[in-house]
Amino acid sequence: MVTTAIKLSNLSQIKKIIVKKNLEEKFIAGLTDSQRSIYERAMPVGWAPVDDVWPMYIMAGQLLMPSSVDPVLDLFKLIATESYNNIYQIFVRLATPESIIKRAAAIWGKFYSRGIATARLEDESSIIFTVSDMPNFPDVLITTTNAHIYSIFKICKRKVNIRTHRGNDEITWIIKLL
Repeated sequence: MVTTAIKLSNLSQIKKIIVKKNLEEKFIAGLTDSQRSIYERAMPVGWAPVDDVWPMYIMAGQLLMPSSVDPVLDLFKLIATESYNNIYQIFVRLATPESIIKRAAAIWGKFYSRGIATARLEDESSIIFTVSDMPNFPDVLITTTNAHIYSIFKICKRKVNIRTHRGNDEITWIIKLL
């Protein structure tokens, strides 16, 4: 079985938030030895097995967003919004929704060691974003992708409705522009 690796850029941002809120000791107490090692060396350019990282996203969401109905989604909306700096926000506001999602497809491999991402305009208000060759993609990573999509379109001052569908080794996001 091939292990999928994930870039640690999001975990690195989570670590900064946890440290800033003085919750690191509590967070580390819930980690396995393998997760603790990954967390301690988390840098934006690092990589680790996705199966070791995604449980930390859930733990961090619950720790940092305790009153949220969907803590992972809310945490990743915050992370996504903070990660898009002023220059990137200008680019996003000038771009078309289709070009933004096509760009996301083009850079998928910068964040995951597996998966082939494609994007296409279904009609004038729907964009289809598909990642194939992604077996056993955890639900929490679908949630984190949703958060990034919501955040990008929020910068564009556009609302979206996102639905996801799983197929054999494939996940499809149907992004409806409202």
